[in-house]
Amino acid sequence: FFSDNNGASFKKVLDFKPGDWCNYLYGKFPPIHIGALAAKHGLSLNSQFVIRWQQHDDSDQSGEPDGLYLDDICLYDAPVAWFKVDATHDFKDDFETGKLEPMWAWRFADQTNTLAANPTRPSNLVEVTSGIGRGNSQYAVQFGKRCDDNTAAFATNALDLHLDLSGQSQIALDFWIYDYNDETHADDGLYWSNDGGTIFRKILDFKPGDWCDYQYGRFPPIDVDELAKAQFGSNWNGPRCILRFQQHDNSDGSGDPDGLRVDDVNVYVPKLIHALPFCEDFETGKFEPMWAWRFADQTNTLAANPTRPSNLVEVTSERGHNGSQFSAHFGKDCDDNSGAFATNALDLYLNLKGKPQVEMTFWIYDYNDETQNDDGIYFSDNGGATFKKVYDLRPASWCDYKWGQFPPFDVDQLAAKHDLALTEKFVIRWQQHDNSDQSGDPDGWYIDDVCVYEPKVKYAPVPFSEDFETGEFEPMWAWRMADSTAAAGQQDISRPSNLVVVEDGIGGSANPTYVARFGKRCDDAANAFATNALDLHLDLTGAMGVNIKFDMYDYADETHVLDGIYFSDDGGEDFVKVFDLNPGSLTNYQWLSNWPNDGLNVDALAAAKGLKFTNQFIIRWQQHDDSDQSGDPDGIYIDNINITASIPTPVNSPAAVPLSIFPNPATARANITWPTGRPDGDVAWQLFDTQGRALRTGTAIAASGSSFSIDLAGLAPGLLTLQIISGKQIWQGRFVKSH
Repeated sequence: FFSDNNGASFKKVLDFKPGDWCNYLYGKFPPIHIGALAAKHGLSLNSQFVIRWQQHDDSDQSGEPDGLYLDDICLYDAPVAWFKVDATHDFKDDFETGKLEPMWAWRFADQTNTLAANPTRPSNLVEVTSGIGRGNSQYAVQFGKRCDDNTAAFATNALDLHLDLSGQSQIALDFWIYDYNDETHADDGLYWSNDGGTIFRKILDFKPGDWCDYQYGRFPPIDVDELAKAQFGSNWNGPRCILRFQQHDNSDGSGDPDGLRVDDVNVYVPKLIHALPFCEDFETGKFEPMWAWRFADQTNTLAANPTRPSNLVEVTSERGHNGSQFSAHFGKDCDDNSGAFATNALDLYLNLKGKPQVEMTFWIYDYNDETQNDDGIYFSDNGGATFKKVYDLRPASWCDYKWGQFPPFDVDQLAAKHDLALTEKFVIRWQQHDNSDQSGDPDGWYIDDVCVYEPKVKYAPVPFSEDFETGEFEPMWAWRMADSTAAAGQQDISRPSNLVVVEDGIGGSANPTYVARFGKRCDDAANAFATNALDLHLDLTGAMGVNIKFDMYDYADETHVLDGIYFSDDGGEDFVKVFDLNPGSLTNYQWLSNWPNDGLNVDALAAAKGLKFTNQFIIRWQQHDDSDQSGDPDGIYIDNINITASIPTPVNSPAAVPLSIFPNPATARANITWPTGRPDGDVAWQLFDTQGRALRTGTAIAASGSSFSIDLAGLAPGLLTLQIISGKQIWQGRFVKSH
């Protein structure tokens, strides 16, 4: 009872209900806020203030005894420290001082309790306790009960963290939590107040009944601003914010125990965006600021409870790619219960604004993970507000317990395909979904050596030769996903077992060291076919008489309809097959030099498919099969690529035989009649403007008196020169292209 008039009158401010308490044990209420209780009952704090403890009953301490004891009474001025969090000041507490610091306060949970008739009693327990810290630390905060009061006597515990978030737009929270066999209750969770504790609203559920018992775990960093905005709108922050940890249950730590422990609490301003080029090998042993482990609620479709403390996304020293120590691990820290699936998301934040082309590579290790519909790569162009899945990851079809690598991902193309733009707030998400940790029947994967960059593809002029003796692919080469040249409806042709590399050890006859190898790193599953594509980028503007020869080695590869050489005249937007490789018809384990025998007539092959020689011409070598180089092997090598060509210029020779071109002026097409005396056969023609620039090239079948036509669509009006050179003979004619 309180009195503010020296005891002349009293008002009751707190009920004692010892019939609900544990007998013959000391206990403690949370600190009683005298000022708040007095104000609630119309009393003021003054020099005549009286606090009365009152007990009423009918028996002494013998027989059926009654009574109370009091001890260690403390009254004190308790100013709360509101910790200012900003870009340079994080809040961190590992409780190793052995006590709650001034920004913490154990509180009565009356505002946020909905379940317990008597939520707070001396059996309530929230305290820093020795011997329960995470890892090698000593202390942590314990939530629970000191003793079991009576059957079904539930208690609700609240611990408040006081924060000054003035001017902050983004705040993240990270902590470790230990489930001491606690059941799930509706009052368990995180609560937020933006007004110093007058109003609280729940922002996150705790569901310890789904968690692993007797083990520390960790949620992904919690996006506090997003959760608080959903409850309080734009006024979620300010100088007097409170984050409440709340636990509700009915048993102490003996018998059938209940409770939680919290350690290593961190509140901070995330620093996320990074510019290109970006490469990460995780060798710092931690996630750098552009990475963020996230709740996968937006992109999860399968798990009823996708995120819990058993979720695991961390930089680990268990394994790294190519002899390195660290990598990023996705999985579960423990098996919660039968069929308890978790969804893990790791986000990379990048500034891609103004980038016309972006590619991404990474290495991935399949730890026996099954394929789930939620596995994949997701993109966001608005900082993570929304995501779209852009690529399926199918680990069940991969090699277990091996590192592998996809061909480079075309980020700009994948984004455009899903109506996303490359922005200054672009997010790439790796997502993994499964139900087991790494013991027993394990699940999970690792990623390493992530690179996002602007490709520096070079369109090489002709003539061109390549022997790969630099030991790497030069900028005119690119390993590509073969989706555009795969069979219709075929899935999973690109996986981490795909292999297109420059390799040492079995070079062609002229250069016996390095070659380009096509195949698989390992055998995935039965009939798991992979399609490999290697693109050569050429500038064929004005070229004539283009011919390709190369060395090829058949590593017991079978013939498949997808094997072959493909052309594109539009930078890879569209491809057409022009030549079958037919490795099954070749001698195994033997080099064919300068193959095919007569070379490939690129002019004729391109013209037959309606392709033009452009400054973005691509020649693709493609190989398709299902085995690596062990057991029943498959694969091919290529080496010593030799591309010959001529780039003619207009020849003003008085000996040139005139060509008959009509109509003149011409609009859509120009018709040419061969002069007499022209031998039969294919010839190549060139069309030039007045500056001598080659505008069009093509081939035609020549015969005396025959004619052919040239498409003029898209050409600017002006005087044009048509020229044909065969041996020492020149045929030439001029005409005007009109509108």
